[in-house]
Amino acid sequence: KNGADETVRTGVRYTAQAPDTEGLAECELLAQEIAEKYKVEILLNTATVAPSDYTFVPEYQVSAYKKALQALDTAMARFPEDFFRIIGTSSQPRKLQISLVRYLQPARYDVPEADGGLQYWIQNSAYIALEVGPDVERNFYHELCRAMDTYVYAHTAQYDLWPTKNPE
Repeated sequence: KNGADETVRTGVRYTAQAPDTEGLAECELLAQEIAEKYKVEILLNTATVAPSDYTFVPEYQVSAYKKALQALDTAMARFPEDFFRIIGTSSQPRKLQISLVRYLQPARYDVPEADGGLQYWIQNSAYIALEVGPDVERNFYHELCRAMDTYVYAHTAQYDLWPTKNPE
């Protein structure tokens, strides 16, 4: 009820078991459009390779995805053209994969909370998983920096030579 005019308003209530499939399909199209623009893959509730230490809990709210995709687009627009294509792989032509999920659930009690984001590499390919929410943009930058560190470590011998450059 609306207190002023006593009108009862009803609408469809979407849940994880009964999501707005039409709205989610629109989000998939938007994700694909953004992904093509930046030469990455953006995955929403689709099968993705997750690290064994975490379970990806799917998001079902269309509005949460739309806000997250807008924030991701804003963040990625700040980087040079082809930047994400280069960082996405260490040896073969693969795209950086970004998964947007509701929650990054640790698989065991001894695994730390992901704190909104997670970066990982599987078979020379970079992955970033982000929880949708108000901090998507900040978490994207944080996880991207971690992925870039890993990329640099894998592509330079200087880190292996570092101990030899320090005096005893």
